[in-house]
Amino acid sequence: MSKIEITLDKVLTKLDITKNKLAVESKLRPNLISEMTEGKTKAIKLETLLKILDTLNEISSKQGKGFIDISDLLKYSIDGLLTVDTGSRN
Repeated sequence: MSKIEITLDKVLTKLDITKNKLAVESKLRPNLISEMTEGKTKAIKLETLLKILDTLNEISSKQGKGFIDISDLLKYSIDGLLTVDTGSRN
């Protein structure tokens, strides 16, 4: 079975920021961010992804660490065999 994994925790590590900082800056619930980093999220609104990406890019820009794309947040795999991960370009 195919699946999508949220890799937000890797981006937070790259930017050296906490889940709480992202929640505060993006004006999202801290529990939502925690659930995403712990793999407990079953659905995400596009509006939520946009808030997260906008906030991460604002922080990344200030740090001079490059552009964060949606592919940096999501990892797609098919039957656990093939992984399509176009993130981590920076």
